[in-house]
Amino acid sequence: MEYVEGQKLTRYCADDKLSLESKLRLFRSVLSAVQSAHQSLIVHRDLKPENILVTADGIPKLLDFGIAKILEPDSFAQNVGKTRAGSSPMTLVYAAPEQLTGRPVSTATDVYSLGVLLFEILTGELPYPPEPANTHALVHAICREQPMRPGRAAPDSGIPRDVDAIVLKALEKSPEERYPSAAAMAEDIERFLSGHPVLARQAGTGYRLRKFIGRHRLGVAASVLALASLLAFTTVLAVQNRRVIEERDRALREVAKSRAVKVENLNQVGRLFLAARQLDDGALAFERALEMTGSDDGPNRRARFESLTGLAATALARGDPAGAVELFERGFSVLGSGFRSTDVEVAATRSDYGVALLESGRLEEAGVALEKAEQVLVAGRDFEGERLALERLALLAERRRDAAAASEGGIP
Repeated sequence: MEYVEGQKLTRYCADDKLSLESKLRLFRSVLSAVQSAHQSLIVHRDLKPENILVTADGIPKLLDFGIAKILEPDSFAQNVGKTRAGSSPMTLVYAAPEQLTGRPVSTATDVYSLGVLLFEILTGELPYPPEPANTHALVHAICREQPMRPGRAAPDSGIPRDVDAIVLKALEKSPEERYPSAAAMAEDIERFLSGHPVLARQAGTGYRLRKFIGRHRLGVAASVLALASLLAFTTVLAVQNRRVIEERDRALREVAKSRAVKVENLNQVGRLFLAARQLDDGALAFERALEMTGSDDGPNRRARFESLTGLAATALARGDPAGAVELFERGFSVLGSGFRSTDVEVAATRSDYGVALLESGRLEEAGVALEKAEQVLVAGRDFEGERLALERLALLAERRRDAAAASEGGIP
């Protein structure tokens, strides 16, 4: 037989102070060796640290098949290899309940011993500490009592609940409740290492969702950021529309008080607004009504500006950037020079105008509009508007890079 020089499994894990992940990867190699024996229809029956040596290269070697049993396919259903405490060689603290009660042994018997080994290398303790003076109590504990989960046995070790579940499934009293093979246990360990839900843990949707997020942190973060940007943009549109409604109502009150408005024009305004069922129809009707009054004072010009830019925001939200650009420009034309260059509200509208230009493919004009808006918003300490303008400038930069890449690649 091959001479193996190495340390027993538990000492190797303790001396090298391996991380949790390193211990699990090493133990997965042990499971692979045991699975090879099982595929040859051999059950070891005495898996313990002394029978698993780890070489200097970190390779585990499975030794001492002295009390192993050959499982013949036609005898699986029979009572093969019965062993009882005190009547057959075994190491009591690593023995499965069926070994102690004389029930048939199977590959699940080795799975139990593997569970004891994994418990020990993770915590430095055994699930049921040996009591030489009271063997009967130890046998009763192995066969009847539930072991403490590893994370509670070693609270400072930081053992996750998923690993607890893997160990406890291997230590089930009934062979049918354990992993059916060493390979199945190795597969669950691999699921934990790769961030997938472990099969030993019967958890709900929340658990699976957390595992998914853990595996896709960057993608989820990007999606959340995109959603936040969309919500912010939608909020701006809603604010603009609300301002249109407020200005419309205020202007209507002023119109009602104005002696210069003729009765027929007031009736026309009323008919227009009664016919309008949506915000953009109402805003358009209001603009026409103001044009009919012939008034060009500051409040009316401002109201017409808000009406047109509200229509523009609605057109942009509906996927008509070219129509939005036209309406924004009409609004700025109506307002003319009747506003201060530091007007923050107008600057916010200019930022929306920049987005419409951007979506229309007019990148250079979009850059001018967005930069002017950003300067005014910074000076006016409108932090929300400034943040939104900066995001839009970043989007503009990305569109410019895409356009440049397309040009260099010969794409028309």
